[in-house]
Amino acid sequence: MSLMVYLAEKESVAKAIAEAKGFNTSKKTEDGFFYSEEDEIIIAYTNGHLLAVKEPHEIDTEYKEWRLDMLPIKYKANREYLTIINSKRYLYRKVCKQLKLAKSIILAGDAGREGELIQRWLLSKINLNDKYVARMWMQSLTKEAIIKAEENLYILNVPEQESIVNGYKDKVKTFNNLYAAGEARAFMDAILGFNYSRALSLAKTNGVTVIYGRCKSPLTHEIIKRDKEIANFIQEPFSYIEASINNNESCKLMLIDDNKDRIVYKERCDAEKIIAAIPKKVVVESVFKKETVRHPNKPYDILTLQKEMAKRYDFTADKTLSICQELYDKYKILSYPRTDSRYFTHDLYDELKNVTKYLCFDRFEKAAVLASLANIPKRYINDKKVGDHHALMPVGDKDIKEQYNLLSEDEQKVFDAICENFISLFLPDYVYDEIEIIATAEKYKFILKGKVIKDEGYSSYFTENEDENITQEINNIEEGMILDIEPIIVDSVTKPKSHYTTESLLNLMKIYNIGTGATRDSIIKELVTPRGTNKESYIIKDGRYYISTEFGQKIDDLIPEDIKTVEYLSFLDNKIKEIEDGVLDKDLFLNELQNELDNNIIKLKSTADINKLTYKSKTELKLKCPCCGGTLVEKRDFYGCENYSREKKCDFTISKSFRGKKLSEKSIELLLTKGKTGKFKFKSERGINYEAHIVLKNKDGKYGLEAEF
Repeated sequence: MSLMVYLAEKESVAKAIAEAKGFNTSKKTEDGFFYSEEDEIIIAYTNGHLLAVKEPHEIDTEYKEWRLDMLPIKYKANREYLTIINSKRYLYRKVCKQLKLAKSIILAGDAGREGELIQRWLLSKINLNDKYVARMWMQSLTKEAIIKAEENLYILNVPEQESIVNGYKDKVKTFNNLYAAGEARAFMDAILGFNYSRALSLAKTNGVTVIYGRCKSPLTHEIIKRDKEIANFIQEPFSYIEASINNNESCKLMLIDDNKDRIVYKERCDAEKIIAAIPKKVVVESVFKKETVRHPNKPYDILTLQKEMAKRYDFTADKTLSICQELYDKYKILSYPRTDSRYFTHDLYDELKNVTKYLCFDRFEKAAVLASLANIPKRYINDKKVGDHHALMPVGDKDIKEQYNLLSEDEQKVFDAICENFISLFLPDYVYDEIEIIATAEKYKFILKGKVIKDEGYSSYFTENEDENITQEINNIEEGMILDIEPIIVDSVTKPKSHYTTESLLNLMKIYNIGTGATRDSIIKELVTPRGTNKESYIIKDGRYYISTEFGQKIDDLIPEDIKTVEYLSFLDNKIKEIEDGVLDKDLFLNELQNELDNNIIKLKSTADINKLTYKSKTELKLKCPCCGGTLVEKRDFYGCENYSREKKCDFTISKSFRGKKLSEKSIELLLTKGKTGKFKFKSERGINYEAHIVLKNKDGKYGLEAEF
């Protein structure tokens, strides 16, 4: 058999590949994959991760009980520590079936670290070393981009007895590094998260689960620090003096010292003494004029776009990325969204100009027509500053307008911002004169700064100029002139920093190199998501602002300082980047991380301080264990018998979920007393909707279904 299997990450991507190859996309295998019988090609998909790092109790059932003496939990980055995600078991079997039948496998997952991890884990789990494996790296989902990617496949694996296929390029090192970095990140989160969560919960609280997250905890700590600064901030009044020129409120002089700094008075009476002595006329001592040319902003990467959408519309980072993913996957009018680059490559030079021609419609038309007559400046072209993906750009041809009209209002807002930024790259510069005027009244010195526009350039099409200092009036002021002024006292107060917003959190993550274009949205989303058995959130979103809760502050107090700083998080993320760049060995890093954690666990054990936090205790159910009669106690993701111990050997547990359904305490009660829950809605492996009772099959806490079709 010469079967070739393409493996995409999403069904929409699989369909796009099938369409580009001329398949009849209404024709599918019995498993729901696209295929061409004559070419012996199947295009399958995983719909995200099929595998995950095992939780502790999946490594050893003894870890179901949280005990200090069982820590630290050891992890190794290999397939033995991977488990199939429960909700994906059927899909996993379908995908594996096709991969095992294949002679050649083309990986067409998302072009990035996580996309590499999703598919390479799968190959590792089922051990397909006897197959041709190549990587397909796509910058967009247009037909042209897919064909181009297929013409430039990268070889990952060739059976020893075979020679390398013509047309394949050897880039195995690059992709292996991406895979290693993704795997290191996944196991790092497991090592730190599972161990510190248990250690802190057991050593510091009286039943409250402390969830430690490598990203969540340091960012939560930063938000808490900011909130405390604001709470402890004491406003202080101050005054300063300014003067209008010739009763023109748009031209105001500021009283300054010899260093050109604004003079501030802590006491208003001091300002009153000065203003009484200032003459009502000033002499213009100097006029400094400097022409400034401002280029259009560089093309967006995902971070810059997320910040812009947060600023304009208060969109969360997650919302912006989700919309971009739709523009890429569903509408196919955007290049790969999870990019960290703000440059294009030389090979795109002609294509970039062509795209502007297809944007000549609706609100873009006037600017796009002008853009289509120009070439993009070379300052936006830099191969060395493009990693895996170039900057964001619209893609496609005449279909762009048609697809644009199908977008929702929010989708249009995001695409508008991208198009405005992209078209602006081709437009004239914004040119203005910066003007600085120094005027004196006896011993008093004033300054006036402003701008005079000479050419609005790109700013006249899409951007509103918000600079309050832009005025034409100051252009008439010349050296030696005597001006009438009217000094006034301006009263103000010191202000604290603002609470964190999506925009400022993204700025913080950029400064400390935290996360990537593919992960920052999920990191911020995680901040406001309750974890474990606790119902309280550590952080809440109040309008635009992220605010810490009292519970979050109490949890933060329990976490050692050295593992909850953004500097520590940045250090870890930089290590992952070093693995991606091939300068750090994955296993060496994880071993060092495990050793450091082991030492910290020893310290926590020795300084255990139970009852430090009693904000909320575990829930004891009014139910008895069906095996020994003991009381059931709530744990992280299950209920277990209070009599569990090595001596008594009562290991009865009952899970809080089954087949993707979360079971309430009431459902647990029904299971133990009546043997079954109320009805839940399910979907069969064949896609059929049905209702069923979840039933307790035996005293081992195993579930089954009592279906009603």
